[in-house]
Amino acid sequence: MELILNQLSKSYEGTTAVHPTDLQVRSGQFTTLLGPSGCGKTTLLRMIAGLTPPDSGQLYLDEACMFDAESGVNKPVHKRKLGMVFQDFALWPHLTVFENVAFGLRAAKATNRLREKVMSAIAAVRLQGLEQRYPGQLSGGQQQRVAFARAIAVEPRLILFDEPLSALDALLREEMRAELQQLVKERGLTAIYVTHDQLEAMSMSDHIIVMQAGKVLQDGTPEEIYHRPAHPFAARFIGKSNWIEPDEVMIRPEHLRWEPTSSGDVSWNVMVRNVSYQGERYEITVELEDGSQWTAYHQDRLREGERLRLFASSRHVHVVGTNPYSHPKEEVMSWKF
Repeated sequence: MELILNQLSKSYEGTTAVHPTDLQVRSGQFTTLLGPSGCGKTTLLRMIAGLTPPDSGQLYLDEACMFDAESGVNKPVHKRKLGMVFQDFALWPHLTVFENVAFGLRAAKATNRLREKVMSAIAAVRLQGLEQRYPGQLSGGQQQRVAFARAIAVEPRLILFDEPLSALDALLREEMRAELQQLVKERGLTAIYVTHDQLEAMSMSDHIIVMQAGKVLQDGTPEEIYHRPAHPFAARFIGKSNWIEPDEVMIRPEHLRWEPTSSGDVSWNVMVRNVSYQGERYEITVELEDGSQWTAYHQDRLREGERLRLFASSRHVHVVGTNPYSHPKEEVMSWKF
């Protein structure tokens, strides 16, 4: 199932929630809408679902028009054949696991082979034997699995996730990330996932769409977003960034070294300001001669106040908005290191 948005937008009382947006999500792709609270990602998801009417634009699922502002087309939620998983699970407390999973099928009057479809969805999320329990008798992770099962029981063309793991603790969230990703791939689903969590986005997605203030700043693979940020916000929001020139030239902490490896390395005099133990390494905060502070990594604990020198290959210096490997070394070296 392919999703196409043409100039889709939404405003509330004169405040723009989502600026005119063009997007294309390929069939079978796991796409994440990533950004801080209030950036418009949930509003965009709700417009795709049919829960929030857009102000302008067009929305297509495959070649079928779901919304067209000019012609007045606006297909209701139940005709878009979508699955949706909410942040708060949205389970009926008075219904059993079986009936919660069956709810969407009954609402759509798709009761043919109902038990078979429900049990298949329950098996997919590994909740066999819990069909007659109520949500209050389940753990948070089990409740989330019920919500997943309900979403896939209707055999959707597209499944939408609105920060579905945010209510879980850190350890369970990590476990559920892997389960959810596997479930989506096994079923061959097209998925759109909303989160403000960078790790979720980077670890789960085929494609990431970075949003801020209702605008799409960049879309691409996790690798493209991380290594070739097209906007200073994207560089700061995903991973750690050290700025050589504010909002223009940056380098990632993992590309900094404590010894030179070639004559073409660039270097900086630094003082160790703080050392934080991270388990597999130490995170080192250093101060440069101009007073700015950077992050670097080291395998050993350094002494605060120690004066050292940091090195990096010029190919790891990234001019924001460009391909870091597309400009010649002389162009990189022209910046004031």
